[in-house]
Amino acid sequence: MPVMLHAQQADTLYYGDGSIKAYGIVQHGKRQGLWQWLYPDGTRNATVHYQKGALNGWVKNYDFNGNLIGKEWYKAGLLQDTAVYYHSNGQLRSKGRFEHNLYQGRWMFWNEAGVLVREGSYINGLPEGRWKFYHDDGQLWQEGSFAEGKEEGLWQYYREDGKLEYTGSWKKGNRLEDWYYYTPKGKKKKMKQ
Repeated sequence: MPVMLHAQQADTLYYGDGSIKAYGIVQHGKRQGLWQWLYPDGTRNATVHYQKGALNGWVKNYDFNGNLIGKEWYKAGLLQDTAVYYHSNGQLRSKGRFEHNLYQGRWMFWNEAGVLVREGSYINGLPEGRWKFYHDDGQLWQEGSFAEGKEEGLWQYYREDGKLEYTGSWKKGNRLEDWYYYTPKGKKKKMKQ
């Protein structure tokens, strides 16, 4: 009886209606190499690389119209390193990196018009350090810091015209007492609790 060193065969998965859901290679009972995943209508859903059954390499996701909406790097089944996501219109939606399936380092987020709406850093999946948020037109909306995923220290909030509207401080995600409102003419007033 011959010994099979590389027991490898093509495999196809099906939806309940009989349409093809995915196809690729199985080696020793585990997905291996490039797999193609499809929507029920046959449109490409994802291209996925496997090694010994675990996601390994680039995973590309597509919307129902075949537009690329996500590109992620996996190693041994975990999201690692670079990830880029797109809106269906092709505009960049977000970009950053992962370590062990968690957001890590600097991330940036854009709206469908391609305008930056949020930027900051993560440590072990939690927002950390200075963050900025923008109105849909790109004008600064709010800025402040996070510590272990919770608001910390002074935060500033701006009107759509760029003028300061509120300021106040946070401690471990809890709002502290002294908050101030700025009139459209710039006059500072203490807010009541």
